Amino acid sequence: MFVTQILVTLAIASFGFFSPAENIWAVAAVAALVAFFSASQDIVTDAYRRELLADTEQALGNAVHVNAYKVAGLVPGSLSLILVDHLLWKTVFIVTATFMLPGIIMTLVVKEPNLHGAPPKNLREAIVEPSSSRAAAGARRCSWSAPSFCTSSATPWRPRSPASSSSTSASR
Repeated sequence: MFVTQILVTLAIASFGFFSPAENIWAVAAVAALVAFFSASQDIVTDAYRRELLADTEQALGNAVHVNAYKVAGLVPGSLSLILVDHLLWKTVFIVTATFMLPGIIMTLVVKEPNLHGAPPKNLREAIVEPSSSRAAAGARRCSWSAPSFCTSSATPWRPRSPASSSSTSASR
């Protein structure tokens, strides 16, 4: 989590070193880096929350996370819009990047969650097997609904021919 937070912070701060008027492609590349690193951070945060909270606490934990995420985007974004009238472009993005510091500090302070069971030994145990078992469970759970859905309509759908649609509109 620490690594992705540092990468997001550096990517946000690097926006200030490029002018969109002079080098739009560099700004686009930095935006892609911010998107990639922040998506990676989101995945890590979701995994940490899943390991940390009990099943009965997941809904509340997700609600708190979503609302904190909204505030965490609103405050630095709003402040940046205000500061851009008073400070240099580079300074504004460095100030915006410093809003990542509370999360970085929390990452260094919080304990790792307790492990339940043995950790996976290889990539197959970590990704392939859990995904295939979830997919199989989903297929079993939804298999009963497909035939009932397919047979629920009395007549199959057929596209109208141009002649039938013009005669229908002419008869109105």
